[in-house]
Amino acid sequence: MRKAQTAAKHIALSVQGRYADVRNDYDKVASTYDEYYSHNLAAAAERFTTLLPWEELERPSLRVVELAAGTGAITRRLADAVSVDSVLTAVDISEGMLAENQAKVRAEGQQVEFVVGDALEYLAAQPTDSIDALICAWGVCYMSHAKLRRELGRVLKSGAFIGIMENRKGTLKELEAVLLDVLMADAKLLRRAVKLDLPTDHRYIARRIAPDGSRVETGFDGESSRVVTNVDSIVEYVTKSGVSAGYLDAIEPDLFDQVIQGLRERIETAGPRNVPIVHRYSVVTARR
Repeated sequence: MRKAQTAAKHIALSVQGRYADVRNDYDKVASTYDEYYSHNLAAAAERFTTLLPWEELERPSLRVVELAAGTGAITRRLADAVSVDSVLTAVDISEGMLAENQAKVRAEGQQVEFVVGDALEYLAAQPTDSIDALICAWGVCYMSHAKLRRELGRVLKSGAFIGIMENRKGTLKELEAVLLDVLMADAKLLRRAVKLDLPTDHRYIARRIAPDGSRVETGFDGESSRVVTNVDSIVEYVTKSGVSAGYLDAIEPDLFDQVIQGLRERIETAGPRNVPIVHRYSVVTARR
């Protein structure tokens, strides 16, 4: 009965357009994001970056855009590669995440244009046929895929490079099941609806996000797993890595500690080894 009430409340919140704000969640974890999320997915990110057209990015007068640039693991690699007369723009909706990125870029003396804002709004403001390369890691799940596809088709030049990496459906399903069990137990815990749109696999990205006429160069599905042996480490990952962005802001602030305690109890009951941290992700690189 309680789960039905919570489901009904979530539907009502969705109809009203009262969605969790991922900016709040990412701002809160900006200082710990690299220690947890970036560290855990370092191998996946490295595999993705090997697919970027590094020699091509060294050509003069390019316009390169990174959406969902976050704390800058990829931004700094791009800044090292592009020529001095090219323009590299890093866009992120979280001011806190981008501040971390900017601090690291400045420390290395690199040149990057930073834009705090919604990725789709940023693209909508750009001229047609104006971007030579666009990279987005861990961000398209927060965007309308149809709008993103339409804008990419408009702003990318002919032959432009596109690189997308995103968690896919089923990512962190073991951990998500425990968190949802807590949230579904009491409708009072929710103040906003959760809105995420994960791709099913790399084929989905190629068909539904890459613009019409794109030539796919690489497409694959990957996995990064980690078995944690203690409850505290799992709870820390939930609250400090950003993996719960869009979920934590949905919780009534006065009841947040109750949710975390419920999460802790359920992990203890299941056994930490039975709640592995498994990121399932998809990658596509293509040409416009």
